[in-house]
Amino acid sequence: MAGSLCACAGEARSEPPITPTVSSHNERDVAVEELLYVVDSDRLLMYAYRNGRAKPFAQIAGIEYSSDLCADAGGNVFVVDESGRQIVEYAHGATSPLETFDDKIGPPIGCAADPVTGNLAVVNSYDGHYKSASVLVFTPGSALPKRYGEKRIWRLEACAYDDKGDLFVFALSRSESPYLIELPSGGSNLVDLEIKGVSLTTFGGMQWRGRYLVIGSTQYAGPYRSVLYEFAVDGKVAMHKRTIRLQHSGDVSNFVLQGDRVIAPDGDEYLPIFAYPSGALVSVITKGLGRPTAVTLSEPPERL
Repeated sequence: MAGSLCACAGEARSEPPITPTVSSHNERDVAVEELLYVVDSDRLLMYAYRNGRAKPFAQIAGIEYSSDLCADAGGNVFVVDESGRQIVEYAHGATSPLETFDDKIGPPIGCAADPVTGNLAVVNSYDGHYKSASVLVFTPGSALPKRYGEKRIWRLEACAYDDKGDLFVFALSRSESPYLIELPSGGSNLVDLEIKGVSLTTFGGMQWRGRYLVIGSTQYAGPYRSVLYEFAVDGKVAMHKRTIRLQHSGDVSNFVLQGDRVIAPDGDEYLPIFAYPSGALVSVITKGLGRPTAVTLSEPPERL
């Protein structure tokens, strides 16, 4: 989306509020490595990631509070800065931003990139002007995002696109009741989805995987503190299909699925990696970490 996404909900800042550190890897490494991005306190860490193994690659220090990350089909990574009301875009492996956008609707909480159109969706918390939370969709080449929202929506926690360009959003009502909404591909209105088969009480990330929408949740039960729920979406119904219990997990706040692994920060001073779909804890990333809170994976453009 670099070079095509215009500054949205405000002009891009001339000087991004970050201080990149020096990477120990060269540009040739950047072109071939898959990178795991990790928000860790006020740092954005990058790890070369392969087959469940992670090696420190680079870091960006001095970022504000970031609540989420997402990557597009071109390997670009978007960092959601909730306190600064910004979305910052980086090319794969880069430590200097491509774009920095001020979100005047905000504060932004989560993001997702549409693999079909290249659109970028950002979900926001409650806004006093609109009296609701908002979904913003940035279309490549557009000057301003299109806003979707309803007054009954108090807070939006996260969003995820499926492989057809449908956007799913985890929402909270004013009474703190969780529910799912969908913005169908090409649609102009948000649609409620009825959740069947399980009750969602807490939230810990979401991602589309194959045929299912996967949502993380915390259930406080023995060694399987957090779970992933798989939902099959058909029309206006999200039907629970399977529960994946994450072994020895804490409070999972976010996750990324790839192949037979799920990487899920859970409040500890390390980053656990679980087998998928068994949920067994298979390894942890410890080097360079303080307290990771959000993750995403970026493929090198040459591999895409």
